[in-house]
Amino acid sequence: MSPPIKENEKEERRRVSRSRALGEVEMVETASGNVTRGRLIELSLIGCRVYVGHRLPVRGALKLRIMREGQTFEAIGIVVWSESQGTGIIFERFEEEQEQVLEKWIAALTGSSGDM
Repeated sequence: MSPPIKENEKEERRRVSRSRALGEVEMVETASGNVTRGRLIELSLIGCRVYVGHRLPVRGALKLRIMREGQTFEAIGIVVWSESQGTGIIFERFEEEQEQVLEKWIAALTGSSGDM
């Protein structure tokens, strides 16, 4: 059983505003190699919420691929929480060119200019 999420970690995922977003998600659990596909529900600069139809192991590391609007964003992520209505994933690391894709999506979702 995974240790409970600390209160400050719960607060951390609320510091950055999240935007509703649609997209396809593919996740590979690094520990097992299991592949899970799901739907993107919300997106932020530090993570996302996805619906996968089942719970994923909390604190599990994932290779994450999000596909939307003809573009792909790839990152290593960590499952922060997982419930029947969705799974919260924080982005642990991604390449600089991936950050540009993410910033462009966030700018479009929030209506900002994208100058970040």
